[in-house]
Amino acid sequence: MGGAGSPGYHPLTHLVAWGRRPFPEEIERRVLYLRDVSPGALDKIDLAEFIDWQNGRNLNTAYAHLDELIDDHKRTHFGAFGDQPKTAE
Repeated sequence: MGGAGSPGYHPLTHLVAWGRRPFPEEIERRVLYLRDVSPGALDKIDLAEFIDWQNGRNLNTAYAHLDELIDDHKRTHFGAFGDQPKTAE
């Protein structure tokens, strides 16, 4: 298992598949939440961003980006206020 820069390396794989902890705790919490409720949302994040977060760079941007993806998921599945499932019309 190679480190950053190795062919096939991805910090998300290290977190999810290998149980490593490459990200700061609050980033990890958000990433794991998205993995559980909306795994496709993680595909919207570039590898370079994950590597930045792993190295402690651009964390405010990371929080905002992950929170936006979480909010999008909640709006899609629970309506505008996040408290009621959407019903088919």
